[in-house]
Amino acid sequence: TDRYLFHLDNTFNTKRVNSFIAKAKAEIEPEMERHFKKWSEDKDKQSVSVKTWEKDIEKMFLFAKERPSLVREKLKESFNN
Repeated sequence: TDRYLFHLDNTFNTKRVNSFIAKAKAEIEPEMERHFKKWSEDKDKQSVSVKTWEKDIEKMFLFAKERPSLVREKLKESFNN
């Protein structure tokens, strides 16, 4: 549990993870409009766009924010700490 908590506080620290997400987003964002013009539907025949991509990026930021408390809660349940 200690090792997991260490990684949660360091490796998967919300600020650190968000910086990786933001960096990746900034690197690929200039290509997204062209990408979606070429590939206008995903494998499930759903319309995809820069707007939907941005919503998915926001979901990743939210997950990075919510993960620490959810993981801590799950660890307490699993190990009775």
